Amino acid sequence: MPDTIQIGDRVRVYGFDDTRDSYSEGVVESIGTELVLGFCRYRIRLSTHVIGGNVTAAIVGAYRYPAINGSLRGDGNILNFVELIRESQAVETAETAETSA
Repeated sequence: MPDTIQIGDRVRVYGFDDTRDSYSEGVVESIGTELVLGFCRYRIRLSTHVIGGNVTAAIVGAYRYPAINGSLRGDGNILNFVELIRESQAVETAETAETSA
């Protein structure tokens, strides 16, 4: 079962491709106040964006609106694209960003 995501949490958002090499990271600013395509959404202000394992600043400061974890798609699949960042992941991400700069 995924961690419960709360306002103020640092999170990692997947869903760009079928790998875990592409994701965004940021801070949750609201939960459930955005409704897009029938799904309640997180509002996440981005601090890091990684495509294919390469850190990019292309959308830093922008927002992403992924569906709230546990949302049920029409095909029966459950959406769980948002993960709470643990301290070890945050350090790893910072080190990756420094070596990529």
